[in-house]
Amino acid sequence: MTRIFRYWAPVAVYSGAIVWASLAPMPEGLPEFWEIDKAYHFAAYAAMGWLWVRAMSPKEGLKNPRAVIIAGVAAFLFVALMEVLQSFFPERTPDVIDAIVNGAGGVTGALITNRVFAFMGQSRRRRI
Repeated sequence: MTRIFRYWAPVAVYSGAIVWASLAPMPEGLPEFWEIDKAYHFAAYAAMGWLWVRAMSPKEGLKNPRAVIIAGVAAFLFVALMEVLQSFFPERTPDVIDAIVNGAGGVTGALITNRVFAFMGQSRRRRI
């Protein structure tokens, strides 16, 4: 039960926030900066990739390659779902570039998480 709250609750809350941000109407009066928008998308999904890897492999110190693959696939499926759902909201428009950037962010977040914690595990073993 503790594992669910400690590792999966943040995934659920963050995913819910992404769903809300993806489907809520855009605030009026915001400037359109394509590059900045894509950077936000990339960063948001990189954080999601990190959370998914963390939730899937807490015992292995986040050094589980299978968790990285699953998180990457999950990111692309989640992104595809968000883009499809956006087509049902008149104030939102699905975008293939958004989907690619979002999916790449999820995969990158999962990969970085895996590598950072693998490195930390190696340096911790050297000190002991």
